[in-house]
Amino acid sequence: MKKSLLCAARPLVTGLALALLLAGGVGSAYGGGNSQAGGTPRVDNTLRIALSRSVKTLDPLYLDSVAADNVIQQIGDTLVRNDATQSQFYPSLATDWTISADGITYVFNLRQDVYFHAGKYQNGRQLNAQDVVYSLNRAKGYFSNYLYMLGPVEATGPFQVTCHLNVPDATFLYNLTSNSNIIIPKEEVDGWGAEFANHFIGTGPFKLETHTPDQRTILVRNDNYYGTKPNIDRVEYHIITDTAQRTNALRTGEIDVDVALVGDSIQTVIDSDRLTLYQTPAYRINLVGFNTQSKGPLSDNRVRQALIKATDYETLSKGVFRYNEGDAQKLPLPINSWGYDKSLERLVPSYDVAGAKALLAQAGYPNGFKVTINYVATANRERAVTILQAMWKEALNVELVPSTSEQAVYMEILNTGNFEIMAGGQGCTADPATSLGYFYSTDKIGGNYNPWRFSKPEIDAKVAAAVATPDRAKRIQIYHEILEQVVPENVGIFFANEKQTWGVANRVKNVEQWSSSVMDICKGTQGQPGYINLSISN
Repeated sequence: MKKSLLCAARPLVTGLALALLLAGGVGSAYGGGNSQAGGTPRVDNTLRIALSRSVKTLDPLYLDSVAADNVIQQIGDTLVRNDATQSQFYPSLATDWTISADGITYVFNLRQDVYFHAGKYQNGRQLNAQDVVYSLNRAKGYFSNYLYMLGPVEATGPFQVTCHLNVPDATFLYNLTSNSNIIIPKEEVDGWGAEFANHFIGTGPFKLETHTPDQRTILVRNDNYYGTKPNIDRVEYHIITDTAQRTNALRTGEIDVDVALVGDSIQTVIDSDRLTLYQTPAYRINLVGFNTQSKGPLSDNRVRQALIKATDYETLSKGVFRYNEGDAQKLPLPINSWGYDKSLERLVPSYDVAGAKALLAQAGYPNGFKVTINYVATANRERAVTILQAMWKEALNVELVPSTSEQAVYMEILNTGNFEIMAGGQGCTADPATSLGYFYSTDKIGGNYNPWRFSKPEIDAKVAAAVATPDRAKRIQIYHEILEQVVPENVGIFFANEKQTWGVANRVKNVEQWSSSVMDICKGTQGQPGYINLSISN
């Protein structure tokens, strides 16, 4: 299931207006192979990974970033795991499970060879069913969005747990794979209180040695791990928020891995004979959304359709993701989702400037208009806005006015609906329930999922029916019916799905890149599905 690919940048070809905007953005990736100047190669069994964001907490309840997921996933385990494409489930702490015919009751049998890391309040005791009951109830009480369907959880044996759902829900197993649902010992949580966030105890292949928010986190090998023991002795996560500094540290050998490689740093990796570029599709949609309830032009579907017709999706995607870090798409779910059907892209208005002008004139805006777009100022967002400014100005005389803000302010703007157009991205999964289902659900209005404030009871009913249906083929049919109804509403431009992009030193072996955006260092048992175990060759 390995999905690691060495990719080259693709040349960008645009029209007259965009050629000037995008010129000079990219050179050929095929001129590489030149070794970069670097330090003396290290000889040790320590893996050093750079993260682009601080890891504020290691309490599963409060994880707030992929950076935190990268760390905690090495220390803790969930009941089940999914595969590289999030389409199958593997045993983890559970050896097997059964599901009742009505889809309400799940019975999990647990491994009996799992022990917690030794901590201050327990000495590495055996994991049992009560730990699962405690952990899921704790997560359910806080993360209602992940375990909203979960009712009573009970220990039906020393190593057996029964979960009763409130309603049938086909996403339950996937939701259990969330790091928010890692199984933890109650006595450590109670003993440490809020400080548990810095003294996390799990059952994974690595143990937490030290955690210093904003600086670094150090893990050491867990020799009592129930699976195959890690090849690597020690893992260090270094917080380096500046892209250029991360790239330089990777180039000189100070770090082994950058799991947040972006922009021109990708070319640095391509050009180095000491580094390898890994790219694989993740599940993160880049989009531009229209507030359908705003008082201005965007409340008119003809205007929204005109803006979509004036957008060249392929050019937009290639202009934003200049080094193949994203795949162009058109539908409101990731292109690598098992629910995506390219034949349904016919529902999205095709690129047609003349048709766009005619629609805008029909809506009463023959001379264009001015409209504001809100976003958080990342490099990708800036490129997307710049490209759209040129496209819409040239085609429709629509003036797109940028308005940037910090994340917290931006989220408040989305929550209150105080905007006309937004640009952002949304992480999701292979299951259309977490993209298509959320994007058009009334109860998701506000925030990243339904900022366009779409609401139709008949769609809510179909979304609920899809989640309650266990058969995937039938679910796909329902989701395609939903697409037939919602895409013509033209709530946004879902133009690309991101790839996770890593730069890795060649001394790191057995690298596997899955779609979860997390680098697993060691998981599972050799010879079993889902096994990963990185090593270092000095």
